[in-house]
Order: sequence, then structure tokens, then C-alpha cells
Amino acid sequence: MEEWTAARVHTVLESLLTASPRLALPQAIIRQLLTDTRSIQKAAHTLFFAIPGKHYDGHRFIAEAYEKGVRHFVVQKEWHHDFPDVNVWQVKNTVEALQALAAAHRSRFHIPVVGITGSNGKTIVKEWLFMLLAQEYSIVRSPKSFNSQIGVPLSVWQMRPYHQLALFEAGISQSGEMERLERIIRPTVGILTNIGAAHDSGFPNRTTKLQEKLKLFTHARCLIYPSKLKELYPEAWEQLPAHVYHLSWGTHPSAVMQYKVLEEHKEGVRLAVRYQAQSFHLHLPFIDEASIENALSAVAFMLYMDYHPEVIAARVQRLRPLSMRMEVKQGVRHNVLIDDSYSNDVESLHVALSVLQHQAQERRKVVVLSDMLETGLPHSVLYHRIAEMLEAAGVYTLIGVGENICLHRSFFSAIPEVHCFPSTSTLLESGLLDRLHHSHILIKGARKFAFEQLVRHLEQHLHRTLLEVNLDTLMHNYHCVRRRLHPATKIMVMVKAFGYGSGIEEVARMLSFLRADYLAVAYTDEGVRLREQGITLPIMVMNPEADAFEALIEHRLEPELYNHRVLSSFQTLVEMRGESAYPVHIKIDTGMRRLGFEQNEWKALAQHLAQQQHLKVESVFTHLAAADEPAHDSFTRHQLQLFEEACLYFREALHYPFLRHALNSAGILRFPEAQYDMVRLGIALYGIDPSQLLQEELALAVRLSTNIAQIKHIQAGESVGYGRRFMAEKPMHIATINIGYADGFRRALSNGRGVVYVHGKAVPVVGNVCMDMCMIDVSEVPEAKEGDRVIIFENVEQLKELSQRLGTIPYEILTGIGSRVKRVFYTDA
Repeated sequence: MEEWTAARVHTVLESLLTASPRLALPQAIIRQLLTDTRSIQKAAHTLFFAIPGKHYDGHRFIAEAYEKGVRHFVVQKEWHHDFPDVNVWQVKNTVEALQALAAAHRSRFHIPVVGITGSNGKTIVKEWLFMLLAQEYSIVRSPKSFNSQIGVPLSVWQMRPYHQLALFEAGISQSGEMERLERIIRPTVGILTNIGAAHDSGFPNRTTKLQEKLKLFTHARCLIYPSKLKELYPEAWEQLPAHVYHLSWGTHPSAVMQYKVLEEHKEGVRLAVRYQAQSFHLHLPFIDEASIENALSAVAFMLYMDYHPEVIAARVQRLRPLSMRMEVKQGVRHNVLIDDSYSNDVESLHVALSVLQHQAQERRKVVVLSDMLETGLPHSVLYHRIAEMLEAAGVYTLIGVGENICLHRSFFSAIPEVHCFPSTSTLLESGLLDRLHHSHILIKGARKFAFEQLVRHLEQHLHRTLLEVNLDTLMHNYHCVRRRLHPATKIMVMVKAFGYGSGIEEVARMLSFLRADYLAVAYTDEGVRLREQGITLPIMVMNPEADAFEALIEHRLEPELYNHRVLSSFQTLVEMRGESAYPVHIKIDTGMRRLGFEQNEWKALAQHLAQQQHLKVESVFTHLAAADEPAHDSFTRHQLQLFEEACLYFREALHYPFLRHALNSAGILRFPEAQYDMVRLGIALYGIDPSQLLQEELALAVRLSTNIAQIKHIQAGESVGYGRRFMAEKPMHIATINIGYADGFRRALSNGRGVVYVHGKAVPVVGNVCMDMCMIDVSEVPEAKEGDRVIIFENVEQLKELSQRLGTIPYEILTGIGSRVKRVFYTDA
């Protein structure tokens, strides 16, 4: 199959052009399509689509892409760059151009292509099919959950001549979207998982939503779906063409694949299945309904592909709930680990390397990689491709584990350091891992290599209590707020107080990736820590201490100046160092009565700052005292009036622009008219909306959990804990868990005031909370055993309930989580 050249790309885009193309490099090879300059890996072969969005305009990053080596661009706006050696296509709509090129690429392949849609379960079904079928097929699939108008074409572009099967997700949120995705995917087989509440607001009713989803299967030969959907929404199916074979599954006799639950126990369910003339039994290692349904979709597809029931039965027993997460963990010797060892294939390696690039920034990149099994590719092709990917990602050290990667070591000559070991045990025995320091280490291996041993060896062994932070949820919350701002409004994100308890460095890296405009920290040492970790975003220090001014200037941090003492001290030091126009932020007190210049000081302050050259006012801001409380809205509006008065003094005195900002998380949502030039995003990033206006769209990004250390059986009359504050009135099962007031689980939660969750059930705290542990009553949870995870909170409702029991607010709970509690960061796959 011929590669895509710029000239061939032109034949696809020609009808979409709005201006004459510039084709300085017509024979250049195009291998990567890109919409985000942060993911460039093969710049010379990259075609960049400048997509204008509500908040991010890809045209702003054309110069950055050019500097990184990109020479091929599809643009929607007029081209104003004087780059001589580029190919440029100006089109009416860059998203449509991306989709058209992906559709043309798809048309060159004649392999089974599976299109998967539904309200939930798309990614699970896709990943399980990959696990079940990779032994026979070389499979291309959507990375992570790329199922949008942009994600689908980027997924389809991954198709290569050696692929034998394709698995692509398609997701929609409103009418008219699926027809475009169908033209790109053109599935030969469709899988419809279910219809639920997701994106209901984009459709008048569920029938209409189902009709839209069914448009994906207009040209499919077969559609696999739960038979109950036809019973619930019969009108929706009338539009499906007659040539589409219906392979329904369910318990109803009309289903093509019928099943019946024979037995359910703790380890899973046993099913009787009937398909055509075949009857057989399956054991699924799940008991929840969603997992069973997702597994049945996969089983139906395997039957359609003529797999023997015995093969299906053997393989589905090996299915496991996918962790589907890439965890970022603190390692020993100042290393950071990216634990992505749950799968190892070419597509997921591409995703993992992208995360490594974003996370590591300027730090040394190390990849520990095992043999890739069952890819269907010749080893020479496979390891040549892997070598290209590692080189493009800037990997400095490769540690290969396995016979095949060792045999192909010569393919990695462009990597500065390469070490190969035949097995995981020989790597551990070599001592090499103990010599790694100050690096970002991606660990990715097939399950048979047991790379969890490597993770345990490299991981910093801290407290058994975990604070898990979902970086994807943080991104989701960020975008939920971003969508409510004017396009020109900047965002300053508060990462003070150890990132609201979640860990300052990883959150800051994610915000750098999202291109936040500013970060704010409480103290200078927090800002220094971020600079040492390679964070280059502007950082405001809210409580600059005079004895830390030197460090602040050395690391180009920007102080908040809130009174004449701080202003005078900092200005004197800047003058002594010979600095000029050093950026500072002026805090105005409009009623908070905490920090800030008083109203009678504003005019003279503005004039003073205008008459000197050493400090430059980067922003003027205030803090709202009650933005989340409607009862005080008149006071908030009075604060805003005073703030505008103050800004007027500065505008008249200064002969340069400065940023104005007043709104916190609650203010962003309740006073959108006061966005000014920038807003300050805080607790809403983590999933808590003090105003309650956006709470349904936000999700809690953190989960605090611990484990059961021991379970004791006590009798009536026995006491529990210090001071014998709890006396058993009946026989009980008492579990000791590894969290105490030194971890932020406050002593006020003693003796029934606090509850935690074991196997989904709320159980009370008994006795006094100790420094390092506490006791809970698990008498009503007979399945509880030592080692089980115990949830302190994992959703907004639980966090709010905990704060109410303590008579405080979620802020205090999050910021009070002890520093010894292990932070684990992860992304959903």
C-alpha cells in the first residue's frame, strides 16, 4: 500500500479548499495527523490541523509546531506566516478536512472493522475484544476512549497494511454527529452496548438517541445488541436497512443468542448459552450486571467470527475487570513512575509515551519494556516501529526485558542507553534499577513478565493509606469551568496547600498540558518546588515571606503584594539586584478584611507604582468574601464596585495593561459578568462546586482509602480503644484500619460520629480514633476480611457528609490529608 504523500493528501482536500494551496514539499511523506502540538513525535511526517475551538484555537500554535519541525498544515483561517518550506491547505472547516482524510484512508482497507457505540461500556468491550482476539489477529483499536468527531479520525488513521481487524468506538452527544462518524469508520460489524442516561440532554428522548446511534450501522453486515433494546424502543429500529443481520442476545426466546444464569457465587456466574444449533456453558468472572452484559457482547462477536464455544469458554474465564488506568507514583531516589503494565501493545505504547512526554518535560525519560506478544507483526517490523516511537518521544534509556527485544537490540541504536535482560528476575538481580535517579520511568510489560515486581522495587514505600487522584477527572472539571468563560478570559489555578491535598507537582504538570495561564501557590517553597520539577508556567506566590524573596526572584516567581511593608521590602531587594519591571500582583481589600491595600491607599499606591521602574504590575485583584452565599449577593456586588474603582486608579496611573481578577470557583459560576481578564479556579477543579450550580457536571477527582489490618471478634461487655470509650453491648466484629488523625482522619470522628465504607456498606467508627489507626464495626459486612480496601470517601456525597459530620467544609478535609498518605495519580485508558 502506497504511503500518503502531500500530493496524495491534496487530492482529498482539493474540493474543500478556500484558497490556493502552498505545496513546497509535494512528495513529502505524511504519517501522523495531529491537532495538538504537545503530542508531536515525528515532526517531519506530521500534518497539523489547526482547529479553532471555543477556548483553544489551533491557529495560535502554528508557529510552535513549525519550531518543532512540522512542515505540513491544514488551516481554516488565512495564512499569515512567512515560512518558505511548508505545505499549507486553507479549508472551510479543518475538522471536516480531518474527517475527509481519515475516511479516504479507511477506504483503502478491506478487513473486518468493528464499530462500537452505546451509552456505556464501549471502551470495556473494545479492550476485552482485543484481549480475546489478539492471539489470531493483528488489531488496531481506538486509543483510550477516542470516540469523538476528532478522536475517531485520529483512531482510524492508525490503520496500517499489517492490521487484520479494527476496533473503533463512536460516541455522540447530539443529533447529526453519527452520520459523520459512520462515513469515517464504515464498520462491517456493529456492536451496540446499551442506551442509558448519558447525553440525554442532547436529544428529545431515548428513542431519538437510539435512532442516531443506529446510523453508525447503515452499511454494516451485522449488528450485535441486547435484545431488550428492541423491546423498549421498537420505533427506533425501523430505519435500519434490511441487509443488516441482527445478532441480538438476551434472555428472551426471540434473542439470536440466548443465555440463562445457572449459578451465581462470589467468584462469578455460570451461564447456559444457546446460539443457532450450539448449546454450551460459560463461566464469567464477574457478578455485576454491567460486566456480564459487556462480556456477552464480546461472546456474541466471537460466535459471529466462528470461534468454537470451547475456545470462547476458555478465554472469557481469563477476563478481568480492567483497571484501565495509568498510575503515576512517587519512586525512590527522586524518580517518578508511570505504571502502565496492564497491557502491552503498539497502540497503547503510543499513548503511554505521550503521557511520558507530558509528565517528564525536561527530566530524563526511561522506558522499561517487555517483549510484545501476539501482535501478529514480524519482529523486524514490530521492533523497528517501537524504536521509531521511542526515539520520537525523546527516550534516553531503554531497559528491554525478554528474548525477542534482546535479539533486536540493534534496532535501538538511536537511543543513548540501551540495556537488555532475558527476564524480569535478571533485571532485578542486575542492580540497574537501583542506579536510576531523578528520572521519569515508564513501566510497560505483558502480564507474563510480572512487572508489578519492578513497580514494587522502584516505588517509594509509604503509608498504606492512599489518596488516588484521577488526572482525567481533573481535566474534565477544568474544561467544565473553561466552557463557561469568555474565550479571552484567562485562568489562574490555585495549587496551594499541596494541591488541595492531592499533590502539587503532578497537578501542575497536568495544568501545563492544559495550557492554564497562571498557577498560584501559598508560599515560596511551593513555587520553588514546581520550578525544580520543570514547571514553566507563571506562578503567583500569595504569601511571600521576606526571608524567601531571594529564592522567589531566583526562580522567577511573582509575589502578591498586599501592604506597604511587603511592597517596600520587595522593591528594595529588586533595586539592589538591578532588576527592572519585575512582575508583581497587587492585592486590593474590598471587604474580605484579611490581606490587601485599604481603600484610602489605592490612588497613592497606583501613582507610586507608576513612578518607579523596578516593579511591573502584572495584575490587580481582590478576594470575594461570600461569592457562594446568595444571602450576601448585595455585599459581593459592592465588593466588585469597589474593585472596579481601584482598577480605575491603576488604569489612569499606569501606562501599560494589567490583568484584573476577582472571581473564585463560586464566583465564576454565580457572577459571570465579573470575569474581567482572569479568574481563579480552586476547589471546583477537584470536583466541589460551592455554588451548587455546576455540581452535577463535576466529578470528585480524588479517592481516599485505606485497608483492614486486623479483624477481632469481641463479646458483650468488652471495650475498644483508648480510654475504653466504647463498650460492646453484643458480640461484634471489629476491624482495625490503617488511618488515624495523623493522616487527617480527625479524632472528632470517634465513637460513631464517623463512618467509612466497606464493600459498599457504611460502617461506623467505634472507640477513639488513634494517631495511626482506628476501629470500625464490620458486624454487618460478613464478607469483610483482612487486607480489604476501606473507602473514606470517593464521591462528592461522601466527602460532603464527612465534612458535615465534622462541622467543617470539604476544603478543610482535602487540605488536611497528611503528607505521609501516599498519592497515586492515574489516567483512564
